[in-house]
Amino acid sequence: MSQSGAASSPQGAKDEGHLYYQTAGMEGHVMNIKVKPGDVVEKQQILFTVSAMKMDLDVRAPIPGVVKDVPVAAGASVKPDEVVVVINTFLPR
Repeated sequence: MSQSGAASSPQGAKDEGHLYYQTAGMEGHVMNIKVKPGDVVEKQQILFTVSAMKMDLDVRAPIPGVVKDVPVAAGASVKPDEVVVVINTFLPR
């Protein structure tokens, strides 16, 4: 079973200036990390999947940007507030 992460007010997200910290949002294991540092991401693009209690949650980018860091490895156990992907939202014109 797969669910989509919220877009307008994402659960488990921290916004600090031009850096957006996407957290796991729930306790579980990070699976299928779909991005790496340097990747350009679009709004609603799947970043990673969190698996817990026979449920998979696809976490999507609520904003466009460039992936700055992915501090968690696939298969790692995470807490709801643990940062999984850092996105630089500053896109020069």
